[in-house]
Amino acid sequence: MTKASPGIEAKAAARLASDVARLEAGPGARRTSQSLGQAARAFVRHPSPWLIGSVLVGGSVARGFVHRYSWTELLVPVALVVLFPVIEWVVHVCVLHWRPRRLGLRSPAVDG
Repeated sequence: MTKASPGIEAKAAARLASDVARLEAGPGARRTSQSLGQAARAFVRHPSPWLIGSVLVGGSVARGFVHRYSWTELLVPVALVVLFPVIEWVVHVCVLHWRPRRLGLRSPAVDG
């Protein structure tokens, strides 16, 4: 096992102290205001948006070379955007709040 450098240990200790102080200040102190520009700058610093965006652009360009676009191709993304809140709600209610069921002689509360 390797030892962490003193610089990393100091940064970790400072971050831990900052987090503890923020938590001890109460629940309202943990929330910070952030502008849309700040959120956008934080978003583009991560690799995932760039990877997803490049695959989307590459796929769109390839689709344009293979087949001509038509207005009906816009229906799928529009339908997904419209249905997403409903799908999220169904998953939240039906899956995340699913109560344990009894199957035969096994009871989840007892066997759990």
